[in-house]
Amino acid sequence: PGRVPAPYVRSVALLSVLSGAIALGTGPAFSYLFVYGERVLGVDPALVTALVVLAGPVGLVGILLGRAAADRVGRNVAAGASMVLTGLAVAWAYGGTAVQLAVGYLLAIGFSSAFAPPTGALGAELVPTRVRATLAGWVTFAGVIGAVVGIYGFGALADATGGFRGAALVIGLATSVAGLGFRLLPETRGVELEDLEDDAA
Repeated sequence: PGRVPAPYVRSVALLSVLSGAIALGTGPAFSYLFVYGERVLGVDPALVTALVVLAGPVGLVGILLGRAAADRVGRNVAAGASMVLTGLAVAWAYGGTAVQLAVGYLLAIGFSSAFAPPTGALGAELVPTRVRATLAGWVTFAGVIGAVVGIYGFGALADATGGFRGAALVIGLATSVAGLGFRLLPETRGVELEDLEDDAA
């Protein structure tokens, strides 16, 4: 992903870890939807398909809400709140009923979509131009690792706890707690990109 100049290591590392942490929850939550819905709960495959179709408009609403929140209450609050809520939705989605699966899945889609605008803004506003592509590389790398670890860990936890519910609780709550880490990043709402370039110079 690239070498990060020393003054920006902390911010890049923290944003990357947090991006990986949300993927820890969304990776397994979205990947196991069909298996859990059809094979465990025995719901009609048409319902699961409908949920996937509905994910599109729900995700769009989430993006719009995330953009509005990032501009009004700040990038850190918007990103942290959406991540906490995503984790809670993941934990609830695998609670044992078709209604919980449907509502929890759609909420997780919406909240995780709301996560994208504030973190995208943070990625541009934390570092000067010469570091932004490197930051994007680390965030992408961390997201892939988080999703892979989440999918593997979810399966292992499901085996260890005897079901999806325990695994979802652990993964979902871990994602929610990690969302509090946004408090450790500087708030960038109102930061002018030109000022970052001046600092870098």
